[in-house]
Amino acid sequence: GKPKKKKIRTRMIKKIKGDKQEVTKIETVEEDDKQPETTVTVEEVPVEEEQPEKIKESEEVRVIESISEDGKPKKKKIRTRVIKKIKGDKQEVTKIKTVEEDDKQPETTVTVEEVP
Repeated sequence: GKPKKKKIRTRMIKKIKGDKQEVTKIETVEEDDKQPETTVTVEEVPVEEEQPEKIKESEEVRVIESISEDGKPKKKKIRTRVIKKIKGDKQEVTKIKTVEEDDKQPETTVTVEEVP
């Protein structure tokens, strides 16, 4: 059989309303041969009294297709996500790199660095 693909995408949206914070979590589960399932949960939590952190997120997906020595097409998918969190005067950069190759387990590398 063919391996089944399952893709889970989670988005968090935070809104500050007065002294409360509304957190909306959207989770989409995509599976082969099935309709995508989306779950939305909304919860209100009191705002912690601290500096708000700014989050910038970017994602890049590169697909490299090549032909192996035995003539079979090979696919290599490199997904790079960069999450920058700015909290006060510090900046935290998280880099998540996932390399998916045919017939191999996906390999994920996570790098976290703090920039003053």
